[in-house]
Amino acid sequence: MSRYEIAGRDPTQSVAFGWDRPLGKFFVSVLALPQDPSGEEMEVIEVWMEPTTFNAWELTVLAHRYGDMGEANPLNTFDRLCSDAGISNRYTPKAHEYARVRAKREGVLQ
Repeated sequence: MSRYEIAGRDPTQSVAFGWDRPLGKFFVSVLALPQDPSGEEMEVIEVWMEPTTFNAWELTVLAHRYGDMGEANPLNTFDRLCSDAGISNRYTPKAHEYARVRAKREGVLQ
């Protein structure tokens, strides 16, 4: 299992995403941080996806949309998720082109 945790773009949220090997699925969770020390995190969004190259990119878009990835390149996140899931990279050149175009459209890549 891989799990990456980052701060949310909204300072009251955090984002976790990755690959769940036992379930064989990608996941992304956006959590609302507790506003007081005794509170618990509350799930705002949770998405599970089948392990396909397309879904790896969709998950990357969600992680970059809700999380503060700083200067991180979405294509690197995409590659890491494909690697974690053991997805064949023979489709990666086409997927990268799709990812690059989609990232620009979504505003997660300048």
